Amino acid sequence: LNLTRRLVRLRRQTPALRLGRFELVEAGERLLVFDRPYRGDRLRCLFNLSGKAVATGHDAGAPLVALNGARPGELPPWGVLIGRLD
Repeated sequence: LNLTRRLVRLRRQTPALRLGRFELVEAGERLLVFDRPYRGDRLRCLFNLSGKAVATGHDAGAPLVALNGARPGELPPWGVLIGRLD
């Protein structure tokens, strides 16, 4: 429940998540990466869609959300990382 509240709060407070365009960066069998740009703000969203760790090879920016031990450069199984790019 706390995670859901945190994610809903982030969405409310971050116009790029609500109003930003969807720009696909990578869509593979194990990794989904897309950007949400809006008025000079750009978020990068990385999702590991598999049960195995995956190296992302993408800049994640300054992390806003890291789930399941996700960190820039590597997502653990089912990991999620949302970051703000400069």
